[in-house]
Formats: sequence, C-alpha cells, structure tokens
Amino acid sequence: MPGRAAAARLWPRPIGRRDLLAAALLMAFSARSEAAKMDERFKAGVAVSAEDIAWFRSCRSLWVDSESGAPAIFGPGLSPETIGTISAADYAAFETRLEPILCAFFLHVPFEPGTYRLASAPAGMTQVEVTADDITLLRRTSWRHFAIDGKRPYGDFTNFPIDMAQALGIPVTINAEGYAALAPDAEARMLALHEKSQFVLQAYIEHARLEPGHWFVPYDGWSLLVSPRCRPLKAAAIAAYHAAMAGIAARAAVEDPTKLVVPRLQVAAALLASD
Repeated sequence: MPGRAAAARLWPRPIGRRDLLAAALLMAFSARSEAAKMDERFKAGVAVSAEDIAWFRSCRSLWVDSESGAPAIFGPGLSPETIGTISAADYAAFETRLEPILCAFFLHVPFEPGTYRLASAPAGMTQVEVTADDITLLRRTSWRHFAIDGKRPYGDFTNFPIDMAQALGIPVTINAEGYAALAPDAEARMLALHEKSQFVLQAYIEHARLEPGHWFVPYDGWSLLVSPRCRPLKAAAIAAYHAAMAGIAARAAVEDPTKLVVPRLQVAAALLASD
C-alpha cells in the first residue's frame, strides 16, 4: 500500500477546502439536532433497492484533511473540494440518499478479513489486504454523518493512537508527564493503520454484501448511529430497540424532550453493543 505522500499524488485529496467541508458538516449536524424532539423518520425501516446498492458501490472513500484527518464517503461527482460548494438542495439530496443505505449496510452486513480488489483506488493499487485488526478499528470509528470524526476518529482521545491501541490490546503506558503513551514502533503502526483506513473503507463500499430488501435502521438514522457495527444485528436486539424507543416516545408526551437525549443515546449504544 502506498504511503501517505505517495497516495496524495495518486488519490484525490482536499486542498484548501477543509473549512468548507467542516462548515457543511456543522450545518447538517445543527439542522438535524436543532431540537431534541423525537425523530422517527425511519421507524418503519427502509427499503434498499438494487439501484441504491449500485449507487453506494459508486461512492468513494476520500481523505478529509481536517484535525487528525480521516476518510469520508462521497457520492459520485463529489469530493472534499466540492462538497462545501454545492447547493443546499444537492447537499440534502446526497445525505438523504446515503443515510438510510449506509445505516442498513453498517447494521446488517458482515465484513470479513481478506484481499479485496478495488475499482476506485490510486493508480497502480489494485487491491488491499483487510486484516482482523483493520476490521476491529473500522468498528470502532466514530462517525459524523458521512464522515469519520477527524478529531476523535476512534473514541474519546484526540491522541487517537491510544484509542486504537486499546482496541487492539496493545500495551499503553503512562509517561513522565502523566499522559498515556505508546512505544514508538507501536505508535508508528497505529498511524499506518489509520492511513490505511481510507482503503479499508473503500473495500467495504465495494464489497460488503447487502441484498435488496426492507431493513431496520435506527428511527433517527445516523444522528445517533455514531459508530458502525459491520456485523448483522440479531432479531432480539432489534426488538429491544423498538421497545426502548416506544418507552421514550411515551415519556416525550409528558416530559421535557431535552431530557430524553441521554436515554436515546443509551438505547443506540445498547443496540451497537448487542451480541
């Protein structure tokens, strides 16, 4: 796999547009979170067609050079350079189409280690080896709509290699200043895995297998789906989610809706943590 410098020459990268992308993401998050009222857009699930899946296959994982940097999913014709310049209607159309499809993929599709050929990749790069470690980290990524959070891509630490190491069971020590630290070789490995995440995500886009059909997704889509699962949900987990959300909806009729944000986060966390 090419290093970051080589890939930057071969793969489209954002240059001078990070502020526009950040503004677009903030606008979307603010609009979707403008009130804490119950959001039940997808209560009845979503229909995903063969055409939807083909469109998802045509999306690309591109690197967003903001904060620590992380990949995001862009629809056909979109990129980090252009996403912040399109019209509000085009931006809404992209998010409206991607959201239910991406949620359905994340919650119902297994993804296994293997060698995956890439149709969309830097010149000369025809495949990527996806390891168990890559998949563990993909499942730990923190998403903000169509993008992995560039500030805290794997959890709570802005020093994200620590989150990565903990996810992979790599020893973390405390340095003389009292901060979590990694051995230099371990930190270098974490940074390399983080750079590789762009191509792991591209392999997922092109090869994760979802059949056309009607699929359960969280009622409010990706607003509370902040972490991908990348393994199928069981019926019992879906039933427990429906029951918990029904209880919250009943409370919303008599309680201040702003007090229900944490319970909704807890329900989403329980869904993602279920076996």
